[in-house]
Amino acid sequence: MLKPWDLSGYSDEDANNYANVEDLIWSFIINLIGNEASKHDDTDNEWINELLNHADDVRQYAAKITVSPTQHASKQLHTRLSTISQDNVKQAEKWLKKVTGKQVDSIKDSQQFKQVVDDQLTETDNYLNLARRNMSANAYQMFRGIVGDAKRSIDSGTTAIKAIAKASEQWAEQGVPALVDKAGRKWSPDVYVRTVVNSSINSATNDTELLRYRQYGSLVKVSSHIGCRPSHLQYQDHVYSLNGNTDKYPDFESTTGYGTITGIGGH
Repeated sequence: MLKPWDLSGYSDEDANNYANVEDLIWSFIINLIGNEASKHDDTDNEWINELLNHADDVRQYAAKITVSPTQHASKQLHTRLSTISQDNVKQAEKWLKKVTGKQVDSIKDSQQFKQVVDDQLTETDNYLNLARRNMSANAYQMFRGIVGDAKRSIDSGTTAIKAIAKASEQWAEQGVPALVDKAGRKWSPDVYVRTVVNSSINSATNDTELLRYRQYGSLVKVSSHIGCRPSHLQYQDHVYSLNGNTDKYPDFESTTGYGTITGIGGH
């Protein structure tokens, strides 16, 4: 399995791209408000209402500006996920060949391997496209929220300029989230895409490695490395049975919780 630090470099560029896009969306909103404000003096509060006419402009800009980073993240994974998974499997094959004495066809010729990678890419593309749709919708809602809060402040006696500035500052703190989960947590675009990319690589390498173990036989050995979760120390460097049909080795999935949030390969 890949070590945690092996994953760290894969998503840096995409995370930075999404962070930059979030900044561009925010700059677009500020410039739009500033341009509209420059047409009016401090005694005119009615122009705030006119800002709502630009809400769809914000949505369209966000939809447009998120195309490139989404395509880039997808292309990067489609280009290298299979290679990353193959390289990871090769690290385990030396032990597999020694223990089993078997000769198995090249991983490049395995349709099962290809299917695991393709399925993971499809799932990842769905998550990336979800972020794009969410950022467009959330930018729209943020802009309307700024205008709405400003209008309420104006009704309380604040000038339009001060009202819009205060509302903008407050909304800026939450940014343009790529996801608002069921718990109400707002995921910033850079954190979201880093999680998606790293989880995709982690899942693909774990699943293809496990597939390769099954192609060689019925045993799997958990790697040993510094920096693993404390709860996983007990599993390191141990051999497990993939099908549970031997008394010598414990069942892999039920013992280690493979694929669950708290288990081996969880994320």
